[in-house]
Amino acid sequence: MGQKVLRPATALALLAGVSVIAAGAWASMEVVAPDGRRVVLRDDKTWDYADRGAPQERLLLTVAKRMELPNACRYGLRLTNNAGVRVQSIVPQFSAFTREGVVFETVFAAFTQVKPTLDEYQEITFKGIRCDDIERIRVHGADRCSLGDLTKFSPATGECLGYIEVQSSELVAISK
Repeated sequence: MGQKVLRPATALALLAGVSVIAAGAWASMEVVAPDGRRVVLRDDKTWDYADRGAPQERLLLTVAKRMELPNACRYGLRLTNNAGVRVQSIVPQFSAFTREGVVFETVFAAFTQVKPTLDEYQEITFKGIRCDDIERIRVHGADRCSLGDLTKFSPATGECLGYIEVQSSELVAISK
């Protein structure tokens, strides 16, 4: 008996099915963005550029505290400059999501003049929602930064945000 040969359409469908099953088994995967940069996609719905340096070579964003206010929730954020470049300005956006997955509010925090090895503390407040009603915070934007070779006129979307490493927190789920 001879070997069975799969038709091209059948082989392609089989390959696609195996790829979907295999992708579900990995903790993260690396893809190439349309602009050619390599991006790591994680199962926890976070991402980062694959070619950026290790966390000790980035801007480390941590949640320092959480404060329940009357009809609001305030978080203290610390940006530590481990990138080795002077941060003149970076302004990320922070979106608070409800337990239903709806964006409740988006606020900004400006970090300025952060020299290498130093840090800056800022607070953000989400008005009209209790801390316990915030499921997670997403860090995004920051496209108009001035740090290293990047200026507020740099056209590359995502480059500034790529410098930020978001540290997980016990106070709130936070990610890019």
